[in-house]
Amino acid sequence: MIKTVVILEHEKETPGTNRYKEVQEQGKLTLLNHIYLQKWVGNPSKIRVTVEEV
Repeated sequence: MIKTVVILEHEKETPGTNRYKEVQEQGKLTLLNHIYLQKWVGNPSKIRVTVEEV
């Protein structure tokens, strides 16, 4: 099973969500680019997302 960890940092706040942009690592391709999270989740400056192949 392949497991990848992606770090995203806060980019923009919209009326109901926060937008996060992937922090691209040197020599790696972008995997997620952007993620939108509902505001009730919180407003962290960075998030970590784990992607696993199933």
